[in-house]
Amino acid sequence: MNDSLREKFINEFNASAMITEKVNLITSDELVVLISADPQLILDQANMLLQEIEQKQFVFFDRNQEGNLYYTIGRAYNVMSNLEEALRSFTAAMYAFQSTKNVEMEAKCLSSIGGVYEKVGDYTTTYDYTYTALEKALKTGNRLLEARLMNDLGYTHVILGEYDKAMNYLIPCVQYLESSEDALLLSFAKDSLAHAYFGLGRIEEALENEKQAVELSRQDGNWYGVASFLGYIGTIYNARGEYEQALACVDDAQRIAEERGYEMEACNAHRYRAEIYTAMGKYNKAIEEYKLGVDIAKRIRTLRLLYEMYEAMAEVCKLNDDYKSALHYFEMYHAAKDAALKERETQERRYRQVIDQAKSARREADLLQIKNDQLENEINERKLLQQKLEQLAKTDPLTNLINRRAFFTQAALAYERARRYQEPFGIILFDLDHFKEVNDTYGHQIGDQVLAKLGQRLKELAGDDDLVCRFGGEEFILLIAGADINKAHDFAKQIKQMMTAPIETAEKPIQIHASYGVSAFDHTAVVSLDKLIERADDAMYYSKENGRNRITISSDRSGSGVLNFSRVGLQSIFTPAQSKKGRGKK
Repeated sequence: MNDSLREKFINEFNASAMITEKVNLITSDELVVLISADPQLILDQANMLLQEIEQKQFVFFDRNQEGNLYYTIGRAYNVMSNLEEALRSFTAAMYAFQSTKNVEMEAKCLSSIGGVYEKVGDYTTTYDYTYTALEKALKTGNRLLEARLMNDLGYTHVILGEYDKAMNYLIPCVQYLESSEDALLLSFAKDSLAHAYFGLGRIEEALENEKQAVELSRQDGNWYGVASFLGYIGTIYNARGEYEQALACVDDAQRIAEERGYEMEACNAHRYRAEIYTAMGKYNKAIEEYKLGVDIAKRIRTLRLLYEMYEAMAEVCKLNDDYKSALHYFEMYHAAKDAALKERETQERRYRQVIDQAKSARREADLLQIKNDQLENEINERKLLQQKLEQLAKTDPLTNLINRRAFFTQAALAYERARRYQEPFGIILFDLDHFKEVNDTYGHQIGDQVLAKLGQRLKELAGDDDLVCRFGGEEFILLIAGADINKAHDFAKQIKQMMTAPIETAEKPIQIHASYGVSAFDHTAVVSLDKLIERADDAMYYSKENGRNRITISSDRSGSGVLNFSRVGLQSIFTPAQSKKGRGKK
C-alpha cells in the first residue's frame, strides 16, 4: 500500500467540511489502489460519511455522486469478501446511474454484480449480468470499458472450462490494453489469459502472462492482485514440477494476504501449498495445509472452497493409504457440499431480496424517468447495438480487415453495381509464401504481428471504394473498384513492391513475399463473381507452382506475368490444365 497516499487521504477527508467534497475525495480515481490495499479504511470512512448524510438528511443533487459512493463501497466490501453487502451497494449504485443515464457506470455495476455471483459459483447469472454489461458498453464507444467486460466474459468462460471461447475475448482484450495506460486492468486481463493458456496446456505462455500480471500489479500498488497472481504462479510451477519455486511464490502470496487482511487469498495460499506438497508426496504436510485453509474457509463462509478442500483431503489420504481418514473427509465433503447447496439457495433468495429492496427504494423516484428514457431511446439504442455487433461480426479481429463473410456480401453489391453501370473491377488474391516457416521459427505471436501489420499496410494502400479482406489464414483478397485487368495487375505490383520492406516485429524485422493471382470483371464478357475469384485463385496457384513470389494474371500461362491484349482477348481467361486437387499453398 502507498502509505503517503493513505495519509494524504485521511488528512484531506478529515479536513473536508462539505459532504460533496468528501464524496468526491473517497470516489476519486487516485484512490482506486486503496480499495484493494486497505479496503477496511475505505469502508470506515464511507460508513462515517453515510452516517453524516443520514444525520443531516443530505439529498444528492447529482445522483452520479451517490452512485460513485455506493460503487466504491461495493468494491471495498467485495475485496473483504462481504458479498451480500457488496451486492447491496452495487445494486444501489446501478439504479443511481440508471437515473442519470450514465450507461458506462451502469455497465460497470452490472459487471460487478456478475462478479459477486461468480464468487458464489452461480456462473449462469454471472454470464447474464456480464453480457448485459457488454451490450451497454458497446453503446458508449468506451474501448477501455469494453476491454474490461471482455476480460470478465473471457474469465467466465475459463471458469466454465471453455478455454477456446475464452481466448476469443481475452486475446483482443489484452492486445488493446497493451496500448493503453491502464496497468491495473491489464494485470487482471493477463491473469485471465494465463488461466486460459493453462487450461489449454500451454504452460510456458501461462507462466509468462502471470508473471507480467504480478509485475504490473506491483507497479500499480495493487497488492490484492499481487497476492492472488503469485499464488497462481505457484500452481503453474507446481505443474512444471518446480516445487521449490512454487512454494516460494505461495509463501510470498500468503505473507501479503495475511499482512493486508485478504482472507480469501490466504485461504487459497494454504490450498496451493497443499497441492504442491501432494505433488511432492508429502501427504501429511498437505493435510496440515488443507486444515489451515479449511479454518479460514469456515470463518469467511466460503462453502464452495470448503467442500473442494475436503474432497482434496480425502484424495490425499487415499494416496497415503489412510482409508479411514479418507472416508472421514469424504463424509465431510458431502456434508459441506449439501450445506453449500442449501446456503446457495438461501443466498440466492437473500440476493433477490437485496435487489428487490433496491428496486423498491428507487421505484417512486425513478420509474417515470426510466419509462420516458425507454420510450425515447429504445429504437436508437437497438440500432446502435445492432450496428456495433454487425461491425464485430464482419471484422477479422487480428488484422481489422473485413472477414470472408463480409467480403462476399460487399463484393456481391460491387459486382451488381459494376454490371449495371458497365464498370470494371479487379480481383487480387494472394497467399504468403512459406509463412509456416515464420510461425515455426519465431512463434505464432510473431506471425500474428506480421499479419496484423500487413493488414494495416494493405488498408493504407487501398482506396476508399476498394475491399481488403483476410480471406483465411495467410491468404488475402482485394477487390479494386474501377480497375480493368491492367490496373489490377499494376495494383498487385504495388503490393509486391510494398512487401520488399521488412515488417517490424517484437522479435526482428521479418521479410515476407507472396504468390499472386489477378482477374478482372469486364462487362463485355460477363462472368459470375465466384468465377472471377476462382480464376484469380487458379492464377495464384500457377504462381505458386512456377517459382512463387510472382504475379500471374488469370490468362497468363506463359510466365511473362503480363496479359498480351493483341494476342489474347479478355474472354480467353486462363484455366490451368491440371486439377487443384492436392495442391498446397505453403
